[in-house]
Amino acid sequence: MNFLEEALEILRKKPASFAAEVEKEGAVWKILRTEHPLPATNLWEALESFDCYPKFYWEDKTGETRIAAMGKEWEVPDIPHFTQSQLPVRFYGALHFDEQQNDPLWQDFFPSHFFLPSYEIIEKKGRALLAVNRLAKRGKKQPHLSCKQNEKNSSLAILERGNFPEFPEWEKRVIHSLNAIQEGLLEKIVLARRVSLRCNEEIHALHAARLLQKAKQNSYLFLYQKKKDLAFFGASPEKLYKREGSLLSSEAVAGTRIRGKTAQEDDLLQKELLNSNKDIREFLHVKKYIENALSPYCQSHSHTPGFSIVKTASVQHLYSSFAGVLSTANSDSKLLASLHPTPATLGVPKERARSFLRQYEKESRGLYAAPIGWVSSEGAEFAVGIRSCLIHKKTMHLFSAAGIVEGSDPALEWEELESKLQPILTGIFHADS
Repeated sequence: MNFLEEALEILRKKPASFAAEVEKEGAVWKILRTEHPLPATNLWEALESFDCYPKFYWEDKTGETRIAAMGKEWEVPDIPHFTQSQLPVRFYGALHFDEQQNDPLWQDFFPSHFFLPSYEIIEKKGRALLAVNRLAKRGKKQPHLSCKQNEKNSSLAILERGNFPEFPEWEKRVIHSLNAIQEGLLEKIVLARRVSLRCNEEIHALHAARLLQKAKQNSYLFLYQKKKDLAFFGASPEKLYKREGSLLSSEAVAGTRIRGKTAQEDDLLQKELLNSNKDIREFLHVKKYIENALSPYCQSHSHTPGFSIVKTASVQHLYSSFAGVLSTANSDSKLLASLHPTPATLGVPKERARSFLRQYEKESRGLYAAPIGWVSSEGAEFAVGIRSCLIHKKTMHLFSAAGIVEGSDPALEWEELESKLQPILTGIFHADS
C-alpha cells in the first residue's frame, strides 16, 4: 500500500466535515469534505495514479502553490455562487474565448463549465494535504488507483505540420486589420494562429505538460485533461486576476521581443522593447483597460507607474501590476465578465474587435486565450490560457497570437508567432524523456 492508499484509508474512517453550501438553480447544495496531511509528494505521479477524469494541474508563477485535482463530483455551467463556507472548497475549470464560436476540435470542452473534484491534493510551500469532496446526499466513492505511472513518449517525432492559416492568408488578415485601423474602426486587433502537428505516436499529455516545468519562468503551468487522450495545457505568463478574500491583483502584459542568445543581446532586445512606440501603444491599451475594468469594483486601488520588463524562457514583455480592495458586493463572475477578453487577446475597442474576429478569423480559439483556473469562496486565481496546446491522440495543436496596431508588419508578426511557440516545441520535442 503506497502513501496515497494509506491516506485514503484514513480519510474513509474520518467523519466528513461540513465544508460549504453552493447555490445551483435556486437550490442550495451541501458539500462535505475530509482532509488529511501528506508528506511532500510528486503531484504528476498522483495525477497518473488516480484513474478518473477530468484531471487538473495548477502551479502558480512562484511555484509555491501546486494543485492536482482528479475526478468530477459535481459540475456547474458557470462560476459557482457560495452561500456559506467553512473550508476552502474549490471549483476548477475554464471559459471559452468566444462562446459563439465552436467546432469539433473543442466539442468535448464545450460548453464551458467548472467542476468540483472528487479528490484533490494541494501543496503549498512544501506542505501538502489530500482532500475528498462529495455532495451530502451521495455516498462515499472509492477511487480507482492505477498501477501505471510515469507514462512517457520514448521517441516522439513530428510527421506533419499544418498552419491555420498559412502565411498568405495571415498576410491578408493583417492587411484587413491595418485597413480597419487606418479607417478608425479599430485601434488594435489580436490575430491568432493554430499550428497542428501530427506525431508518430499517441502523446501522453501528463508527461508532455510536465516537461514544460523547465520552461515556466515567470509563468503559470496548467493542465485540463478531459480524458486520457484529450488535454489542454500550457505555461502562461499572464495573470488575469487573483483574489485573496477582498484583495485583488491583476497584470498588464503586452509587447514582445525574443530572448537574446547572450546576456548582451538580451539586454539590447530589452532596450529595443522599452523604446518601441508600437509596443508601448499596444501595452498602454491593455494597462488602461484593466484599470477601467476593475476599478469600479474596488473601494481603493493602485497600479505601478510606467512599465517594466517581465521575462519568460523564450520571450520578454512590457509589464505593470494592478492591486485593489474589492467592495463586498462583488463576485468572481462579475470580475471575469468585466475582464475577459482583454485587449492583449482581443483588441480595442472591444465589441468592434470581437465582430472583426468573428468575420475574419475562421478558426475557433476554444480555450486558447481564455480564463483558466480555480475559484472558491475564500479566493480565486485565473491565468490567461496562452502559450498553450491542445492534445488529442497523436495530434498536438499549438496556439499563438500577435497584436496588430498601426505600423505592424505581417512577416515580423509571423516571426513573433513562431517565437511564442518555442517553449512548448523545445520543451516537448527536445527535452530528455
